[in-house]
Amino acid sequence: MAGWVKPSGWRQLRAATFARYGRACWRCGRYATTIDHVVPVVLGGGHDPANLRPACSHCNYSTGATIGNRLRSQRTAPQPWRSARRW
Repeated sequence: MAGWVKPSGWRQLRAATFARYGRACWRCGRYATTIDHVVPVVLGGGHDPANLRPACSHCNYSTGATIGNRLRSQRTAPQPWRSARRW
């Protein structure tokens, strides 16, 4: 597996993304040092500014390029626990 290759003008895209959204990770709120693709490139996402968000290295590298991992990161309120027994 070759790995990800930076597109031309990546420095400018990276700087513009940090200028637009700040330095807070879009997933957890920690200090962001990397840029994450909302829709991964291997799944059809591009390098356009609408698809880029700041991310901390932990969130960026732990999600990977799968749909399941992308859905996992969208936290929702936990559902109240219900018992299957009706006594």
